[in-house]
Amino acid sequence: MDHTTLDHLIDAYLDGDIAEAELESLQQMLMSDAEAKARFWEAVRLHGAMRELCLTRQGMDAMRSQMQMAMPAQRSSRWRIGAAMAAAAAIVLAVGVMFYTLNGPPSGPQVVSSTAPAAVAMLTDQNSAVWADRQSPATGQSLNPGRLKLTSGTAQLMFADGAVVTLYGPAELKLDQTNLATLTAGTLTAWVPEQAHGFTVQTPRATIVDLGTEFGLRIAPDGTGQVHVFDGQVRVTLNEVGHSPLTQILLAGQSAALASTQTHTLVDLGPTSQQQFVGWRTQQLDVVDLVAGGVGTTQAAKRGINPSSGQLTASTAARPTTNMSAPVFSRVDDPMIDGVFVPDGPTPIDSTGHTFSGFPNTAGNMLGAIWTWRPGQGRFVAGPVDKVCPEQRGVIYMHANAGVTIDLNAVRQAHPGWLPSRLRLVCANIENVDGIDPRDNQRVAADLWVIVDGQARFKRTDVNSRDGVFEVDVELTGADRFLTLAATDAGNSFNYDWLAFGDPVMEMISYSGQNAASQQDQQE
Repeated sequence: MDHTTLDHLIDAYLDGDIAEAELESLQQMLMSDAEAKARFWEAVRLHGAMRELCLTRQGMDAMRSQMQMAMPAQRSSRWRIGAAMAAAAAIVLAVGVMFYTLNGPPSGPQVVSSTAPAAVAMLTDQNSAVWADRQSPATGQSLNPGRLKLTSGTAQLMFADGAVVTLYGPAELKLDQTNLATLTAGTLTAWVPEQAHGFTVQTPRATIVDLGTEFGLRIAPDGTGQVHVFDGQVRVTLNEVGHSPLTQILLAGQSAALASTQTHTLVDLGPTSQQQFVGWRTQQLDVVDLVAGGVGTTQAAKRGINPSSGQLTASTAARPTTNMSAPVFSRVDDPMIDGVFVPDGPTPIDSTGHTFSGFPNTAGNMLGAIWTWRPGQGRFVAGPVDKVCPEQRGVIYMHANAGVTIDLNAVRQAHPGWLPSRLRLVCANIENVDGIDPRDNQRVAADLWVIVDGQARFKRTDVNSRDGVFEVDVELTGADRFLTLAATDAGNSFNYDWLAFGDPVMEMISYSGQNAASQQDQQE
């Protein structure tokens, strides 16, 4: 199989700009080659989470504009979420393999009855999802008609016709057909591409039909609820027993309440937006605090971790040195910290076995503990500390060669309802030798790494004290598990290689439908 050609066709389709002849070639590959089908499925699975991430970014954009913060100027074409989701649904149907064939028989307990004739949707993403009634659907699993009960967290479904629904727990959703679902209680948002227009959500008292739109729906246990239209329009029909059907078209920016049976009316709730409906909120966690033994909010500091052993120390005089024969990942007695290591070529960097191969060969040399510091606690090392601590939050000092991995699952558990969305900090080599080793007049420098689940998301090599302070800005998602910070020598010995990670913050976002519901209830 020609991977280059196949990958090109998959990328073109997910970008939404594939030519008709290319589409035919892709369909032929998928129908005739099991490996190609599996490769395509992996691309679909990875892109399944993108729609929710896109929505998260929209919320963060709005909040960052208020904080006068800019988003990156460019995006990869692979993040064209609308086209990707529509393409995935269309081609899955076009090649006649459906979700079940692509993914194979689902593992673990079945979500719905195995007697259902065919899958109608696919679970494309879930964040901190807790399911009721012993349900345990896996991301990427095909879903037959039946009920889903989400106790908490969020889950994203892609229906076979292309509609993408995000469910916010607690919620109960019945999957009826490839373009039909019933929301018994809870909150959802739906994005419907052109080929899925007519997607319908039924509730105990109303039917909501998409007319080319993006909308939100919240249903209370008594059947009352709210419809919010973010883009396009929907047709809402009240169809309660004892009343004639009442139909109304809602346009973008409009919202209405599904009133009680006695009134049988749609009540105007005024202007709406997706951010208001979902309940975007943000907070910043202090990463110095996370590394120092806190949960991101407790202002802990003045603690060191030996990167070669994981041993904790409270003494700045502790300057462990080592020359390790082979890289080892060491666990740390701290729930927020997965572990530490001395990078040297291919190195294990977390407890699940991710190995990062991008580190230079360092001979296992290291000097000093990974140390946390805050202004007013005395000077730990020489150098322009104030320049890397402009917000006076604190600093994580790391001398080459060392690395520390934060457990993002533990962070989420410590802050229920919140998801990591970004890491921001400033960094510099703070040695005071003006970039030159006074012993041999050779340039000295270090490398900075930010790694997520074994993949580098930011690196800057050959960082010299003459280079000054630079910014690090790394996007995170709710699906990320481990965040790793590392410092390595730049191939010119590990002398004078103190990196300072200054004012590090982890931006967290909450978009819980339950939070939004409680806020709206208070407003009403």
